Amino acid sequence: MDWKGITMLDEPASTAVVPFLGYGGEGADAWLRTPTSDRRRLTIRAAREKDISTLWSLTEAWLRTFSVAGATIARKTLANHHLGVHRLLEAWAQEDLLKPDPDAANVYISRMERDGLKPGTIQARVAAARHLYAALRWARATMIDPFADCHVPHDPTPPWDKRMPYNDDELAAMLQVTTANPYDHVLILLGAHAGLRASECVNLRWADVNLAGRDLTIRQGKGGKARTVAMSTSLKQALQTLSRNPDGWVLPYRTPQSAWRHITAVCDRAAVAPKGMHSLRHSAGTRLVRSHSSCALSHSSCAINPRVPAPSCTRPLSACETGSLHRAQRVDRRRYSGILCRVAQELWDNPRIICGISALPTPGIRAPTVGSYSRAQLVARLAGPSTPRCP
Repeated sequence: MDWKGITMLDEPASTAVVPFLGYGGEGADAWLRTPTSDRRRLTIRAAREKDISTLWSLTEAWLRTFSVAGATIARKTLANHHLGVHRLLEAWAQEDLLKPDPDAANVYISRMERDGLKPGTIQARVAAARHLYAALRWARATMIDPFADCHVPHDPTPPWDKRMPYNDDELAAMLQVTTANPYDHVLILLGAHAGLRASECVNLRWADVNLAGRDLTIRQGKGGKARTVAMSTSLKQALQTLSRNPDGWVLPYRTPQSAWRHITAVCDRAAVAPKGMHSLRHSAGTRLVRSHSSCALSHSSCAINPRVPAPSCTRPLSACETGSLHRAQRVDRRRYSGILCRVAQELWDNPRIICGISALPTPGIRAPTVGSYSRAQLVARLAGPSTPRCP
């Protein structure tokens, strides 16, 4: 497609543009309040002058308003997009953002591959570029999407081979060397037993710790999701030894990077190869897989959980592990029951979709017989005899 041949909207004769609109939610509101003609005029000028501040302000406003996450978009996502927009403008210093060369996007991706960037990094940079152009189209400064048909490389290495969990012996060694440092000890158990992410560990407050009920409440997980996490006996005992800080935080580490540095230092003292903070969560996933409760990891889909590596050993769970995971199983059962109820409702409302029933646990229902089942009967029939019952 020859983008050079596309007739672009000419910049109006008036040169009165609104001032720089800022960042964050206030900046997004300012962009939304700006009249369409002024928004377009400011964007065209910023694109021609490669004004990174204004272009990023526009992109952030689009992300906070029209992206899936909306106003709750994570700060890390914004930081990655901010870097991606910067890198694109640096690489396209000689390109016209409103009329780039038809091959400019593919050249940009190929250059990143030659520079040795990982596929995940390239995907993040391309996502930032696509959202920049989505914002430019929203402002009606251009009509094109140069990255629409580009091939983005994918990592051929399976996800479970890239970030292996700490095995039982490594965790035991790490816990042994942190007996004198209760905060590091709790940090390891939050990741390896409760399955918390680094950001969830550092943002955990005492108000969200229920020692009597042996559970933790995560207020702002990945994607803004809240959940309740079961607490092992070891984690409960370690939390009871901590002194409560006046600021209300459980751990003194305020950033995920700080927690990662502490885990790396612990690995060095324990003579364990450092695998990062997130591998502790994979260790928790291995424990859950042993008990068939992998959905308790709070992934967006249970289909993600097969990425968790197979356990390195098949020893039976201890009593404290079993008690901790039984509560996770109850959450999993309720979620599975809810999924079946939604599937049954879909079949009840539209029997034609029954043609895909072969993917469900009991592929015995066909379209002519759907009407003879109530919604409750559909749930029971879809579940089959192997479905766990809710307690």
